[in-house]
Amino acid sequence: MDILKKYQSDLEHYPSFHKHSNEWRKTVLKTESDIKIIIDKINNEINSDKKRRTVMENSRDHNLLSYLYCLINDRSKVDEHIKGALNIDKGNIITLTGQAYVYLEYEEKFSEVEKILKKLHKLNEERHRVLQADAEIEYGYCRMGAKFYHNSVSRLEKIIADAETLTAPPSDWKTSICIWNFGLALAKRRLLTLSNITSSEEIDLSHKNYRRVIDILYKITNSENNENVDRVTVYKARAYAEVGSVTLFVETNEKEFPNGPNDILPESEIEFNYTSRTYIELALKVCDNDAYVLLKCGKYFRYINDIDRAVELYKKALKFNQTSSAHEHVALLLKRTIENDILSETKSKNRVHDSKSKNDHLHIVKCPKEVLQIDKIKFKRLIKDIFHHFNEALKSPNRSALYNKGLFLRQIGDIKEAYDTFKKLIFDKNDGKCSVMHLANAYEQAANCIMEFESNEHYKEEMFHYLKRSLEISSDLVAKMPSLESCWTTAPTLKSLLTREAQTKQRQYNLAFLYDKLQTYDKSFKVYQDLLNILEEPREKVDVILRMISTQVKQGDYDGSILAFNLIACLPDGRQKLVENEYIEVHIEGCLQALEQDECDVAKVRVKNALRFIEKKTDSSLDRRDEIASEDMHEEFEVFLLCDDNDDKLTDHYRYLRDHLQLLGISVTINSTDVRPGFTLLNGVTDVMNASKHFVIALKDRNTSREFEQRVAMVQEVLKRRARSNCVVLSSCELPVWLTGSPVIMGDDVISLFCEDIHQMLVNTRARDILKQILLHLCQKQRPATAISHP
Repeated sequence: MDILKKYQSDLEHYPSFHKHSNEWRKTVLKTESDIKIIIDKINNEINSDKKRRTVMENSRDHNLLSYLYCLINDRSKVDEHIKGALNIDKGNIITLTGQAYVYLEYEEKFSEVEKILKKLHKLNEERHRVLQADAEIEYGYCRMGAKFYHNSVSRLEKIIADAETLTAPPSDWKTSICIWNFGLALAKRRLLTLSNITSSEEIDLSHKNYRRVIDILYKITNSENNENVDRVTVYKARAYAEVGSVTLFVETNEKEFPNGPNDILPESEIEFNYTSRTYIELALKVCDNDAYVLLKCGKYFRYINDIDRAVELYKKALKFNQTSSAHEHVALLLKRTIENDILSETKSKNRVHDSKSKNDHLHIVKCPKEVLQIDKIKFKRLIKDIFHHFNEALKSPNRSALYNKGLFLRQIGDIKEAYDTFKKLIFDKNDGKCSVMHLANAYEQAANCIMEFESNEHYKEEMFHYLKRSLEISSDLVAKMPSLESCWTTAPTLKSLLTREAQTKQRQYNLAFLYDKLQTYDKSFKVYQDLLNILEEPREKVDVILRMISTQVKQGDYDGSILAFNLIACLPDGRQKLVENEYIEVHIEGCLQALEQDECDVAKVRVKNALRFIEKKTDSSLDRRDEIASEDMHEEFEVFLLCDDNDDKLTDHYRYLRDHLQLLGISVTINSTDVRPGFTLLNGVTDVMNASKHFVIALKDRNTSREFEQRVAMVQEVLKRRARSNCVVLSSCELPVWLTGSPVIMGDDVISLFCEDIHQMLVNTRARDILKQILLHLCQKQRPATAISHP
């Protein structure tokens, strides 16, 4: 092997930032500008509290900076930070792997690489060295942004748990654990912040997640001060500030937290009746010269409208750290000052955040249709300062600052510039870094800007598009967090605009979309019916009927859905327009509903149509392949049920499964039951398998007979020859290696759930779902194996 490749291969055995380059370069570090932004953030943080940082903190930042500088080919900076890290700790694994990667990148100092590899081999035996290296990798992931928080959190939890069990730890080990815990709490906290979430699927705002964050923060506040007292004190103050911030959110959202802070605080703290302000004041008392604490507390006082206190803390924070977030908050603070002046002059009620208000999600989402207008001439100086701070904040990719700048532009009447700002935020969705909340907001605000244009005829289509996209995204958020429902005005705005529009096809489509998102399905169905009456093109009619079917499914009207499918099938080329999964899903669910209502004949027809749907859409050449595979069939079975029982001692549960399938009109054979006279057992079972269309394999435990394994192999051979045969595996145990390749339904009681009374089985949600999954797998095209777990 080439010596360079050998060294590269050897290095792969040890933790290194360079091993994660492909993942980071694809998502976050796409350009040199992206890389320099992270470099600047780290350098700012280092400069803000240079004197109090621990060896571990300095090492990890030197290591990450050397890696980032390596990406932009700044060799002098790479060497500077590697040297800085080695001066602090010569036994840091990440430092050494980073140094070796650099030497190999530049194809130099192979003898040094050899020495480093030997040293790494020894260091890899020291548990605390490996744990610290793993923690540094997760620190790197957290620095790459919200996209990586989910996976990083679970790994960091395991690292900390292992670190806490270390015997004879090195000095400063407890301090390191304290710092790692704060990083963990911060990552978990950010996953509870809508402005950090890039997909509605990631949202889990349950009380237990808030409690978990608070528990970790309290762990930090209770840390022992027997090591590095000054640094631990800083992190205690940061933890108190975070507790105050989380508690404020809870206090102002009574719907989500009916018991207030008691829903998330440890039981030991409830008796003290602490408020969010208690924790904020405690943070400042513990440490009032840390930029992070000052900014967090300043933000708190801005939220509760204590402007003087907020100004004091922000000014102090900016002396330590000129961060993007700091400049954004100063801009918002100055804007709040103007708003308060205007509101006090007009003697209007101050609608800015009040710590006593309840359910005030609007101040988290901030997507107003109407904005408080600001006189550009009267507040010229302050406006100039506000733009200065927004522009400073936007030197880094700060979506929150960009959005708030857009709102401010609306307030001062620069509508076209505001529109362009929101459009930029919308465009940012392409890089996957824009949160779903900011995206929903930006779409609605862009539409609001169009409505404020003096002439907007040319923008009308864009306006409707933006409102629909905002509604689509925000409805997903509301589904996860119902109390957010009043945060967006998209739905009433869209409805108001549509009612003023002429009754065109596009207007009807938009109106149906609106009703669908509002879950008023009876109204959307009526709109689709009206639309169907004015359409002439078969293709458009099919599209509308498919939408009607989707609406009926959401209402649970499977009878109507199946009738609509039949209507499509009657249209020219209608069957080719049907979506396979949707057609089969509706027919199978409709079958089970019919069975529940004792309409067995209806259930049989629906299963039959589902089973034959693929056959009717399949190329005739595929039919001939199956005919060849079974040309001597004496009788065709739709399902061969292969189970792990002896042929003469079949378990009742397997018989019940067979009986239920036969009740649905599906012909079933089980094991050797239908072997023809005159055949040997092996040849007879082979004959029956060839005479069967689909297969269900069931096993209760891994201790199967040799005969069962042989029959599984025979089924697999049959499937290889078939184009349209399906197989599904039911397993109550871990799947043996030789039984892979087909969809699997797993669970301890997957087999035992089958009982004699079909109605008893159908009222059991899990049992019903298993029967449904079996039918779905038998009806659909062959696909890669998928394990469906039923615990």
